[in-house]
Amino acid sequence: MEFIIYAIVLIVAGGLFLPKYGGEARNVPIFVIIASVIAILILVKLLKYVLLVFKVKKLLTKNGYTVTQTRLVPKLKNSKCYHISATRNEKTVNVYITKRRNSHVTYHFETENKAELYKHTHLAIKPEVRQAYIVSPHVERRKTGEEYFFWNKEDFSENTENILLFKKLPNNVTDTVHQSSLGNGDKILDKVSLYSIDGFQKYISDC
Repeated sequence: MEFIIYAIVLIVAGGLFLPKYGGEARNVPIFVIIASVIAILILVKLLKYVLLVFKVKKLLTKNGYTVTQTRLVPKLKNSKCYHISATRNEKTVNVYITKRRNSHVTYHFETENKAELYKHTHLAIKPEVRQAYIVSPHVERRKTGEEYFFWNKEDFSENTENILLFKKLPNNVTDTVHQSSLGNGDKILDKVSLYSIDGFQKYISDC
């Protein structure tokens, strides 16, 4: 789905800005404005991410951890290292920071390295004899994407805790092990601890 959206954007952009028959580029002022807005939005997102990384780092050091790795590059699809690693009393904590795509999307983990994203919607039915819609109890489940995470197998040891950290948790997180939805402090597939930044702050301060 994402590739289709990107393709449509490229086609529209080409029609607006590319020169015709070898002439000069068209609508240059509009292109500059759009490019500037996109650049500002990207910089704002990067700044928010960097501030979140430093907030997590500060929480760890404040509570007696020694930070051994800090990575300011946002998560990429093939990123195979953690954003923050820290140690305290022979215990290692690896923190993988990510951003939820949508608060109403369900993150379902088949493995610790892959989450399938689903959107659930109720069908609305409009009867012939009434004007108002009736919401059907039937829920339609539709896959909207995937997220990838890369945990190193050697780090799943007794003295290491691996944490998947969201700034805010998705509305629903599930896996193939637990029957109910997961929340702050629960372990995805009994391997990776799940936290929002607020939940992580409380946890790291209490432990």
